Amino acid sequence: MVATDLFMKHGYEATSMSSIAARLGVTKAALYRHALGKAELFASVTLPARTAVLSLVESAKAEEAPAIDRLIHLARELVRLAENRTSGFYLLWGHAAGGEPAEQITACTEAVHRALVDLLEQAAAEGTARGDIPFGIAARLILGSIAEISLSYRSVQGEFANDVAALLLNGMSLPARTGCSL
Repeated sequence: MVATDLFMKHGYEATSMSSIAARLGVTKAALYRHALGKAELFASVTLPARTAVLSLVESAKAEEAPAIDRLIHLARELVRLAENRTSGFYLLWGHAAGGEPAEQITACTEAVHRALVDLLEQAAAEGTARGDIPFGIAARLILGSIAEISLSYRSVQGEFANDVAALLLNGMSLPARTGCSL
């Protein structure tokens, strides 16, 4: 999608409806017949990624498995979204938008952060994760690492998602879980 490409290349603020219309070969007025504005376009290009991410969060909350396993699964699947460049995933982490899209993106990323914190707390209570590291900081580090993958890595091979999830979470696991097969 033209709008996605321009948002990814130039960011939200530097992308204009005029530049999108020009790239499409239509007038700005014609573009406005299909979208209320740049915020609506940005929200629409990030919607599939937000939906996928929030679905992963809900799945992690609903599973009937130990918290550490749900945490590993959530991290692994978020890495897979990042490495596969799911539509708009890059934009969730890479480019801030103004107005309503910013609120939607913030709500999405905060839902992921909250889920990570909750799962870390539960895993610590279950005796499978460390409790000596502030869970909010650990969750931000995990989320920041995943965001960096979406921003930096163009092509990866093999068991990348498993390897990254292991790298991110083995430091939070208690020794009995360290080295576990993800």
